[in-house]
Amino acid sequence: MRGRKKSKATARKGAQAKKSRKKTSRSANIRLWWVARGLLAGVGVVAAVLALAYGADKVMKLPSLSVKNVKITGYSEIKPEQVVKISGIRTGEPLLKVDLDKVRKRVASHPKISDAVVGRELPDTVHIDISERKPEAIIMDRSFFTVDSEGVVLAKSKRYPGTFPIITGVRGPWKFGERIDDALPGLLVLRALAECSLPEVQKISEVRLKRDGRVIVSLMERGTVLIMTPGGLENEVKRLVKMVESGNFDSSAAGYDLRFSGRVVKLPGRDETTRKLNNSSGAGGSANGQG
Repeated sequence: MRGRKKSKATARKGAQAKKSRKKTSRSANIRLWWVARGLLAGVGVVAAVLALAYGADKVMKLPSLSVKNVKITGYSEIKPEQVVKISGIRTGEPLLKVDLDKVRKRVASHPKISDAVVGRELPDTVHIDISERKPEAIIMDRSFFTVDSEGVVLAKSKRYPGTFPIITGVRGPWKFGERIDDALPGLLVLRALAECSLPEVQKISEVRLKRDGRVIVSLMERGTVLIMTPGGLENEVKRLVKMVESGNFDSSAAGYDLRFSGRVVKLPGRDETTRKLNNSSGAGGSANGQG
């Protein structure tokens, strides 16, 4: 009996000693890990300081950190080779010395590019993501000039290229990449009508800009016209939407004048409307009662 009790006591002491050693060992390992982490952090800081103080230029000129690739994304009409050329980036130049802002400005100076985002991808790539200008309308003046939403000339043609509405009443000629500020009232009206998403007014054949500030929109189906002004677009579109939703829009009518607060003026017969639009700055017709 005494032998068995002694044996159990000895076993308990051995287990406690083993447990104590494991705990001590774990604590020691944790301390060592924190010490090692601190040392590594310190070495990293020291290395960075030394590189900045003595070797930054050498680091920048390392062959492994030179430009080997220029990646172009976002393009559709423009060829990637064109973008690389105007970017001014040379293969083999130090990647970390590439002036990203200057590259962006050079790329965005291309008439068909509205903006660009430029970044580095270590170890050897410059990434240029471009936003191309999209055709929105055709300006007609002897030739046909395709423009984007800001009025920048994207192309010139002797024939109507189709697809987009024509803006008339502006005098050219203009060069590729030139901004036609006089066309902006028509472009603003086109954008406002596109955003209202009314099927009745989505097909537009022509936008005429008048000297008195009126914008005459001719719809494609039956030639119905809308008289609008850039300064009152928000309220004019609201009147148009209200008229369509209430069922008072007649696509066979000669047209509607949307400029007046509290009402929409329905224009008289087509021949009379054409004469007035060409010769007068006023509006005739009957009130349609749309606010």
